[in-house]
Amino acid sequence: MIRRPNRTGEISIFSGLLYCADCGEKLYYSVTNNYSREQAYFFCSNYRKSTANCTAHYTREKVVYALVLESLRRVLFYVQAFEKQFVQEQLDKSSGEQRKELTKKRRELAKSEKRIDELDILFQRIYEDNVSGKRSDECFATMSASYETEQKALKESLVQLKADIEMQNDKTANVSEFVDKVRCYTEIRELTPAIVNEFLKLFTRSGVLIRQRKSCLFPRRG
Repeated sequence: MIRRPNRTGEISIFSGLLYCADCGEKLYYSVTNNYSREQAYFFCSNYRKSTANCTAHYTREKVVYALVLESLRRVLFYVQAFEKQFVQEQLDKSSGEQRKELTKKRRELAKSEKRIDELDILFQRIYEDNVSGKRSDECFATMSASYETEQKALKESLVQLKADIEMQNDKTANVSEFVDKVRCYTEIRELTPAIVNEFLKLFTRSGVLIRQRKSCLFPRRG
């Protein structure tokens, strides 16, 4: 992930990864030349735009650093000490309601794919009617534009549906990947951009979350 520096040129390893727990908007990073890095903090971007949008609150970067480091260490310890239990807990999250949701999305996918095929046939028919003179150019233009708009929307929804289905289908593989990666770490002494990025991807794919107080630490959901 590309992290953009703030106006002073400073970059935090958490920039772009933190969201306000109250309104869900991103937290901006702030550190001025008049203060030390120890006083750097994150604040709600929504509140900065308008004080009516959110409340005034901030989180020190050093506090976020300590919380994330502590949480990662706890996760690593738990997975390494209770691996089988951890895997089962993660897989159990895929049962019940999630299986129903997966079935629903598969039906939506099949329905959308069928409708796209139907629209191809309908478009071919009105084209042939237009060529043969059975349908006017104006009518053809109106109907074809309507079909194309609907088909475009369906194709866009297909992309998201397929991604959602694939994510749920890969649950077991993702949890296994997470466990394998955790085995590679005996101890995390300090956080680096590489470690943050690596675990961000693992958390996102496997569904393991880190949640803390006034800010929501990566990854964001919904």
